[in-house]
Amino acid sequence: MDKLLRELAKFKNDEPYYIGVPSERSDWFVERNESMTYGGGAVFVTQAMAEMAASCFRKDKRDNEFGSGSAWDAVLYDCISKNTEENLHILPSFYSPEDDQRYGQETISNEGYGGGIQPLTLHHARNWHRFEAGKGHLVTSVCGEDCFLQRFQFKDDWILVNGYSITNFPDGMDAIPLKKGSKLLTQDSRDAKPIKIHESIVLDSTERLAETADMKMIVWTGRKRVWRLADSKLLDNGEVWQAYIKRKDGGNWDDYVDRRLSGDRIHSDEERTDRDSVIVLIWEP
Repeated sequence: MDKLLRELAKFKNDEPYYIGVPSERSDWFVERNESMTYGGGAVFVTQAMAEMAASCFRKDKRDNEFGSGSAWDAVLYDCISKNTEENLHILPSFYSPEDDQRYGQETISNEGYGGGIQPLTLHHARNWHRFEAGKGHLVTSVCGEDCFLQRFQFKDDWILVNGYSITNFPDGMDAIPLKKGSKLLTQDSRDAKPIKIHESIVLDSTERLAETADMKMIVWTGRKRVWRLADSKLLDNGEVWQAYIKRKDGGNWDDYVDRRLSGDRIHSDEERTDRDSVIVLIWEP
């Protein structure tokens, strides 16, 4: 929440701002060769913007577009874009349309929840990806908010994504910097400013660019063993216990392949074993 509040603090409440916080790639679509989103995971409006957009909310239910069956975020976008001259300011999270141009196929979003990015919002975590974010976030009571989904690399080829997964690469692994494309090399000065990517959409990704500047991708050959967070508990003495489980057949449910975060490589090609196993981590205050 602290990170989200810091981002929102950039916008003055007495000025009309319309702010969207899409989470992953599925919150975006392409329209006339331009990246589009209606906000995805969360949408915020300042008080001044709410007053400007009030005319869209008709009292007569027969005239109310929100009863038409259209997605609420699309209706809100149409309402504000048609009745005001204000842009939708986007604070990207797991995925930004800049990623494809900056890094090509080796995008940050390909790492899924295990990429080391602390998201501003989680949109489909529970329903699509079966990720109990509340259980994962519990560890922040010991180590602070910045440690949720923080990635730790150990010398013996283990990776911990705090609150999400523990991965072992028995045949070795490496963490390599993402390859930076020509856009990154030639537009550093532009990156310090919000970028207009659509006639009504402004991408405000300056903090995310700083966060991902030294981002690395995990590469490996051979076997991979993944334990995924199953449960966590806060004890009376302040300790947080985390239980990570590895199913013998790999993954964590029957339809996992169809439900992975788009581009997620964390649980692909898992090693199958003949038994389930559990790793318990204890975080002391």
